[in-house]
Amino acid sequence: MMKTGFLPVRLLMLFSRAAMMMLNCFFGRGQCCACGTFTARGVLCRSCTEEKLYGAAREAARSPRCDVCGKVLLGEEKTCMSCRTGRILLSTYKSVPVLPYRIWLKTLLFEWKMNGQRSLSPVFARLCDIAIRSHFSGSFAIVPVPPRPGKIKRLGWDQIDELSEILRRTYRYRVLKLLERTTGIQQKKLSRTGRLESKGRGYAVSRLCLRLSAEGALPSHVILIDDVLTTGVTAESCARLLKDAGVSKVAVLTLFIVD
Repeated sequence: MMKTGFLPVRLLMLFSRAAMMMLNCFFGRGQCCACGTFTARGVLCRSCTEEKLYGAAREAARSPRCDVCGKVLLGEEKTCMSCRTGRILLSTYKSVPVLPYRIWLKTLLFEWKMNGQRSLSPVFARLCDIAIRSHFSGSFAIVPVPPRPGKIKRLGWDQIDELSEILRRTYRYRVLKLLERTTGIQQKKLSRTGRLESKGRGYAVSRLCLRLSAEGALPSHVILIDDVLTTGVTAESCARLLKDAGVSKVAVLTLFIVD
């Protein structure tokens, strides 16, 4: 006989799914941001997830990219104009943004990052897996860009922390939290000049990084992971710290790039 107050996990999942469908309908969140059709899956329907999102990621993986920032190139030059005139990424050997930050993809990132649509976390994790399998090989560790101090305690989650956890648990990648954030200032609130002036500040190596470095156990190859590459200041600041700590090769993987 089932005890009072006890529900099987599967039944709870069904209730959660039904609740999500009702909330999507009630609050107008049941519309796919890509095609506009109704979806109970959050903000992106199954068809657009498979064809427009994962399909675009696979196509982008085959496209020529800037040797520095990873932006998809249209001409024959091996570096984009921005990197030719004012290169920011000096401590990385490769940068792989999965998709450009445009049109409905902006809505997708906003819903995940700002509105807490955590149902998108597994979707973005699969995007990362597609890019990793296309661009990297051999042994490496994934290093997430850390959240602002107190963010997880205050909000209950951080999008990059959750993304890296899914990559660890579901896709079995090695994830090491080698960095920590030392300031609560949000990069998105700074102008481009302000972001450039903040380079080298706001981050530090973690206790784990110091311990592994002292033991000679730091990975030689790491992939720094973040949600969006804007100026490249965050990626460069974090990569420089990892290089100074003893990491030989640092690459950057972001879901989107502002181009």
